[in-house]
Amino acid sequence: MPPLGPAEFKRQCVLAAYWSRLDPLALHQDERRIISIADPAQLYNYLAIRNSILRLWLKNPAVFVSLDEAIECAKDKAFTGFAVIAYEWLSRRGYINFGCLTITTEPIQQPLHLTKQTTIVIVGAGVSGLACARHIDNFIRLFPDRWLKRRRELLPRILLLEGRKRIGGRVYSHPLRSQVPGSLPGGLANTAEMGAQIITGFERGNPLDALVRGQLALMYHSLKDDLVLYDHNGVMVDEARDRAMQALYIRILETASEYGWKPASKMDPSEEPKKMPDVPMKDAADVDFVNPAMLSNGSGNINVAQLDATRLNGAMTNGVSQNGTLLNGAPDHGVPLNGTFLNGSYQNTVPVNGTHLNGFVKETTKPSLPTLGTLMDSIVQKYQQEKGLSAQDMRLLNWHYANLEYGNAVNVNKISLGGWDQDGGNEFDGSHAHILGGYTQVPRALWRFPEPLDVRFQKIAARINYTGEDVAALPKGYYKPPAVISCSDGTLYEADHVVSTLSLGVMHNNPPDFSPPLPSWKTSVMGRMGFGVLNKVILVFDHVFWERDRDMFGLLNQTSPAPDSMNQPDYARMRGRSFLFWNCVKTCGRPLLVALMAGDAAEEAEHRSDEAMVGEVTLRLAQIFKLPQTPRPVEAIVTRWRKDPFARGSYSYLGPHAQPGDYDLMAQKVGNLHFAGEATCGTHPATVHGAYLSGLRAASEVIEAMIGPIGK
Repeated sequence: MPPLGPAEFKRQCVLAAYWSRLDPLALHQDERRIISIADPAQLYNYLAIRNSILRLWLKNPAVFVSLDEAIECAKDKAFTGFAVIAYEWLSRRGYINFGCLTITTEPIQQPLHLTKQTTIVIVGAGVSGLACARHIDNFIRLFPDRWLKRRRELLPRILLLEGRKRIGGRVYSHPLRSQVPGSLPGGLANTAEMGAQIITGFERGNPLDALVRGQLALMYHSLKDDLVLYDHNGVMVDEARDRAMQALYIRILETASEYGWKPASKMDPSEEPKKMPDVPMKDAADVDFVNPAMLSNGSGNINVAQLDATRLNGAMTNGVSQNGTLLNGAPDHGVPLNGTFLNGSYQNTVPVNGTHLNGFVKETTKPSLPTLGTLMDSIVQKYQQEKGLSAQDMRLLNWHYANLEYGNAVNVNKISLGGWDQDGGNEFDGSHAHILGGYTQVPRALWRFPEPLDVRFQKIAARINYTGEDVAALPKGYYKPPAVISCSDGTLYEADHVVSTLSLGVMHNNPPDFSPPLPSWKTSVMGRMGFGVLNKVILVFDHVFWERDRDMFGLLNQTSPAPDSMNQPDYARMRGRSFLFWNCVKTCGRPLLVALMAGDAAEEAEHRSDEAMVGEVTLRLAQIFKLPQTPRPVEAIVTRWRKDPFARGSYSYLGPHAQPGDYDLMAQKVGNLHFAGEATCGTHPATVHGAYLSGLRAASEVIEAMIGPIGK
């Protein structure tokens, strides 16, 4: 292999920073707490070392980066201190050395005379809890002497208390009753995803890339952008008409965005910058990473191109965007330069470079509208009056509504107008993917590898006594009591630090008793945040009667009871029923379809019978695929996540009364009580990778609470 030239090495270092969610030419805000560099040349040297360590990690995340390897990145002994600081910061914060790693092959010898031991109890063994526990364990194995020699105590003990009989939380791959050996490669099981299902792009910083592809080498199927829509009568929707309504829908959202606030999240530094810089592989070498003059005034800021607004806040064109918006190809492809749609009936009503639909939207909307849905409905109603929409146009628009409700797990009329897209621009790149054999393989690996974490099952936290916010004010020498977690079965666990990963749904409905009570600022933000639900009807058939190679298809819904209504609010109840199907033949190994229930339809699914749900879905399938009779599934599963006592829903959203910074407050610790979970991740809420990143953040907080800040 030819030696790596200087230009290529610099290019790789720049990309390594970007692919780690860091600015290659500036200190992260958390780095500024531990290192102060006024000289631009010295700042350049530190950043060059830091980025070189990131490059080393990303080359092979299946192998941990050692301190000696990090020091070698300094090249010059004069900068060894920079390498040591950068290495520990990157390791603590979970930019490197996270996931399923073998840190040492030999057991760590702990002196027999040591008796003191710190205990960390994590409530919940979902993805965030497992990520937190695994990362603390990895750090302990990297730096055992921090406890054994410096603090003269035993290595910390980590316990996870899980109320269920399984790990994974809302990531659950349910084994099908009938397994077919050989239907999937590698002897993988036939499973159905009850909860989380999609990895929304591996590239540009998704921590699941290192886990799924770099460490576990799991097989996955990349989804193709091949969505087709069928009308309520089973007839495929005309593509031109679909593009026209999609373009109108995007303009409506762009208008809604003008009334939004854009909070700068401070909650999880591992997830910044807020907007992912767009540095293509071919252009990365053009960044002059050698010239310290770029770091004038020590700011280290660089100018990067912003995402095109017509891409719907970073929505990718190869499937489902981070906020749940499906795109049938790039939106701007659906807006002809002359603005003509449907044989001229929409001529000049949706300008390519405008967002106000020829101005009348500004006259009919007010910033004081309380929710996203009320604003969107008012625009559609006014547009209908001014320009005219057909009944099919209304169904198409409401399909996109349902898709947005899928992304937020709630009716759009319950979503904050100011904050509905507060996480826009943080989407990862690359094709969306399904994991063959089940998503549960990820949390299972976090639990078991390289050595099993201590998970206590069927331990429901009934009461959590913690130290509260006023511990720092106690007199010097005053005994700081540990936390005590009381479980519903009577068992007690003492801890020095507690991490709660309880879902926001559980915190809304039957949370543990906290003593002292959680402060008002914490309970207030929990009240402002919403926790929605997405449900599924999972159907297994004895043969495939749909297009085997098409990954997804959508259905338009009528209004009820009066069909073909032109009144926009009439569509809310029905639009989310089976609005989208996932074809899981390639990932499950069986003829399996998943019908999604979003918005009001998801809530209704909690109370409708299995027979009614399955009957409705199979009847629609018979219409679409012109079957002589309604297909009978050999196995059917209907999820009801709202009734799950350990979830009480699916994922979080910002309610009408939400405020900028609420996700930050959700994440903020109270005394020795820390918080993790997707609802504490402002840049990637409602996602598995967001849950994972929140676990890394909480782990770094606990590590600092145990051994102090870096350099202290």
